[in-house]
Amino acid sequence: MTQETVLDQGNPDYSTVRDPYNLEDEARQTPLHQVGARLLALAQQAVADRKSIEARWLDDLAQYNSVYLDRSGLSGDFGGSAPRKDQPFVGITRTRTNAAISRLQDLLLPTDDANWAIQPTPIPEIDKHAGSATVVGQTPQGAPVQAADIAAGVKRAADEACEQMQSAIADQLEECDYNGQLRDVIRDGCILGAGIIKGPTVTIGRARRWRQHTAEKVTASVLETHAKTVPMAARVDPWHFFPDMSATCLDDCEFVIERHLMPAKKLAALAELPGFNADEIHEAIEIGSTPSNWTATYLNDLRAFGDMAPIRNKPFEVWEYHGPLTQDELLAVGVPVDETPTLAFELEAEVWFVGTHVIKAQLNPMETGERPYSVWCYEEDPACVFGIGVPRQMANSQRGLNAAWRMLADNAGLAVAPQIVVRQSGIRPADGEWSIAPRKVWLATDKTVNINDVFAAVEIPSRISEIQSLFGLAKSLVDDETGLPNIVNPERGEFPQTATGVQMLNTSSMAILRRLVKAFDDHITRPMITRFYDWNMQFNNNEAIKGD
Repeated sequence: MTQETVLDQGNPDYSTVRDPYNLEDEARQTPLHQVGARLLALAQQAVADRKSIEARWLDDLAQYNSVYLDRSGLSGDFGGSAPRKDQPFVGITRTRTNAAISRLQDLLLPTDDANWAIQPTPIPEIDKHAGSATVVGQTPQGAPVQAADIAAGVKRAADEACEQMQSAIADQLEECDYNGQLRDVIRDGCILGAGIIKGPTVTIGRARRWRQHTAEKVTASVLETHAKTVPMAARVDPWHFFPDMSATCLDDCEFVIERHLMPAKKLAALAELPGFNADEIHEAIEIGSTPSNWTATYLNDLRAFGDMAPIRNKPFEVWEYHGPLTQDELLAVGVPVDETPTLAFELEAEVWFVGTHVIKAQLNPMETGERPYSVWCYEEDPACVFGIGVPRQMANSQRGLNAAWRMLADNAGLAVAPQIVVRQSGIRPADGEWSIAPRKVWLATDKTVNINDVFAAVEIPSRISEIQSLFGLAKSLVDDETGLPNIVNPERGEFPQTATGVQMLNTSSMAILRRLVKAFDDHITRPMITRFYDWNMQFNNNEAIKGD
């Protein structure tokens, strides 16, 4: 069986996509698989559009790991050839990147406190009457009730609801190891330029409780479990995140697609979850994965990067699409819509599919219409959603350091001993080998030739001091290009000798870090906590936590 997908890279024509699973003609013509074919083509086009970003990430990872990237073994069309094996690499990028990661994690994720809080919305009318003695009613016992009393009661109720909401969100975030997920997001952002987190997403969790059970005068501890709906947040691997590459920010993306790599066992387990189509899942598993349409080529690229063999057993690619679907498409995938005159032509939907098999489809469950993704960029790239990390910032300085180090090693190797010039017509080696060695015997073949004219030693001048200056210049440029002076990297011990100097350097370094922290709060913390608040307001059954 042949497996083929035809795509026009410039202007994808979804009608030309042939089913990679080679379904029967009747099945391939069903509206459900037509929607799956369109979304599959869109996913493959998104992968192709992001290929240049992946090439940049591979460069950044190679630089972070202090190795020269061997592009000859990569699956992408990057060109180039394998580097020399003896080229030294100065590992400054890893040190400087890890310093930025550690400093940001320390500032953004304090160990003894949360990095977020919520407050009740100010109500101007209530605040206006907070100190008013105006009588506005009376109690059942006839006591007068002042406006200030009502204002205080309303404010107290709002504060209590806000406190309980904050506790509920804190418990939900604790269960999904939110801070641990954020640490990975910060690391992604510092190395690759973009850190991505997703939430709230709903999962079916298991609540456990030990109870004392007595039977026939024997008491034993019994573990009881029950299923519960749990909102959670999770870090998204940037390699699996495919936004609309024509947009320059996440809010402007027409769609967002996430790729999940699953073995058959994990894919089959989705059939037991509510909302998933078990028949489509089983059919996709029966047909098997499609190596000819494999898009996660970065895995083999990274394995070649580490001198490892390519992947032999490729897992299934499960795609999660967040974007608009037409009314006809929603009906085709089994999502009921109200046919009213005010119905929009396209509605925001969430669709999971494997190949052309749509295994789950629903409208965006959030009444706010927000998608569950947030992206933080270490340094924003005005051309796309993905930003620039520390390795990309200091790429030129790193190349300068490597070049200076190579020159230093080459010059030291040449200058350590002189070059020997030999006139072969006047002598010959006793052992027949034309090489210099201790206590070697040379035989004179022409007694008329002066031995001083036969041998000559030519000294190669040492330029180590000049090259060291060049190396130091390239090293100092790292601070200028990254904006992270050495005080952010305290293990180096390079501190000013005066209190004023330390204060000035600390203020300078904190200005850069404060900008990064503010951007993180604006793009990750605030939207994430807001979405959790909206989810609890919409779905949580505890009415005591719901306030303005």
